[in-house]
Amino acid sequence: MGVLTFSGLEITVLSKDAATVLGSWSLAREKDNPHGKFTLIFRKFKDGWRIVHDHTS
Repeated sequence: MGVLTFSGLEITVLSKDAATVLGSWSLAREKDNPHGKFTLIFRKFKDGWRIVHDHTS
């Protein structure tokens, strides 16, 4: 399928149980190289940190 990489990560801690992550993604494949930006919102639960919202373009 290809090799997925992330770069330019910017992590902002909003509180003891919430954070945002902004960054770029790139997928290296044999015939093309799609890429874009993403925003993730994480929340901390009893079981650990989980992504509760993902916007990728």
